[in-house]
Amino acid sequence: MDITDEQLDEMEKNLTNIDFDIAEAEERRRRHDVMAHVHTFARCCPKASPIIHLGATSAFVGDNSVGYTSFLFPVKFRFVFAI
Repeated sequence: MDITDEQLDEMEKNLTNIDFDIAEAEERRRRHDVMAHVHTFARCCPKASPIIHLGATSAFVGDNSVGYTSFLFPVKFRFVFAI
């Protein structure tokens, strides 16, 4: 599957265009938080919708978010302790 500049531009322009009401409704419907946001983002990016989920799984998203928060915890703890 080819990925076009037009699709990438569309996604970039809509990065902060998040309709949380639609995401909440999608999550109730799908019972899957990550896929709810994938489908919500696809509504904003109809040209890019076929490529939005390529290569990303919910485990990928969840594991990376846990990794970042685990990494930052010692930094946050030291910062609070310093204050």
